[in-house]
Amino acid sequence: MNKLLFIIFFTLSFSLIANTDIPELTGPVVDQANVLSSQGKSKIEAFIRRVYKKHGVQLQVLIINTLNRESIEGYSMRVVEKWQLGSAKEDNGALFLLVINDRKMRIEVGQGLEGSLTDARAGRILDDLKPFLRSQNYDDATLFAIESMANITHDENVSIVVNNSPKVYVAPDAKADLIHFAKVFIAIGFTSVVFMSGWMLGRSLRS
Repeated sequence: MNKLLFIIFFTLSFSLIANTDIPELTGPVVDQANVLSSQGKSKIEAFIRRVYKKHGVQLQVLIINTLNRESIEGYSMRVVEKWQLGSAKEDNGALFLLVINDRKMRIEVGQGLEGSLTDARAGRILDDLKPFLRSQNYDDATLFAIESMANITHDENVSIVVNNSPKVYVAPDAKADLIHFAKVFIAIGFTSVVFMSGWMLGRSLRS
């Protein structure tokens, strides 16, 4: 009986968590949190439209307040599936998702762009825009993310204007990606060693 109640509770809880609303696709930038200025939003949308016209790649911005405990990976996948970003043939769409209250962000990439906009490169973009988010500069954070995504996708050097000072985001090379991967691997290995040491110590104390 208890097991049955647990299964019912778990199922209902999962259903509630998985029902974070996905807004309608009304334009290149959907800002439900209302954190972008009208000028910043217009600038980002104009850039996204230029990229689409020149390269046929659909970049998309979604900014929300909270995920309501849903994983950002699951939510971003649901958004991409509902909005059908990119062409059906090439699957060349990419989503920049920013969750304000949860302090989370993610870049979700269609299969057609995975060869250039890899997980490592997407991770670097998100790391580089954190200073803008710490100062709540959402206009420049979003613009930086989108222009960087376009830059990496087409191996172009994009001049990004931040607070009236241009910053050139240079397309990362394979060596930089390898260094980033090595840092992640070392961090995971260190965490695993610490966990195993604690587990073995706990066993020895119980013996």
